[in-house]
Amino acid sequence: MCVLALAAVAGCASRRPVTAVAPAAPPLTRDIETLIEQGCFRCLEQALALADERKQPQLAFEASALLVLRATELGMPADPWMDRVRALATGNPMWTPHLEMVAAIPPDALRGLRDDLLVQTQGRSRARSQLPAWYELLKTGSLSTVFRRYLEIALRCGVELPPQRERLSALVPELPDVPLIK
Repeated sequence: MCVLALAAVAGCASRRPVTAVAPAAPPLTRDIETLIEQGCFRCLEQALALADERKQPQLAFEASALLVLRATELGMPADPWMDRVRALATGNPMWTPHLEMVAAIPPDALRGLRDDLLVQTQGRSRARSQLPAWYELLKTGSLSTVFRRYLEIALRCGVELPPQRERLSALVPELPDVPLIK
């Protein structure tokens, strides 16, 4: 199984003030995007709170979905964020496939729940049949490149057996300076 970088465990580089404003994004969203790119739990929670406050549903969807993925990677309960992702996807059918991808990532098998292996096996089988279409969808779309690449890495590591090392190796260099991807 692949190991994704866990900035939340090692500390977060985002302790620096989030003041950079990229010319491509309005100032009201760039700081949220920066927090998402940092990828630590605290950063994602802050990004979600700001996205809610500023009524930015796409960024709230991305932050919530990433919180689900990060919690899943760490073997933590992800239900509150998954509920949020479902609610946001209900308002935008374009996000439904991304919700399905997030839901397809299996929980940590070592977290101690008895039926995890059975549920993971059934879920992975269903998800594997969707992988080619999902990978195609992740190549483009209205959601951010950072979000789409992280979701692809999570799918390749959690669902695809065995993961295609060449594609995994190509995903990180696409966004070499994004801590979430590192």
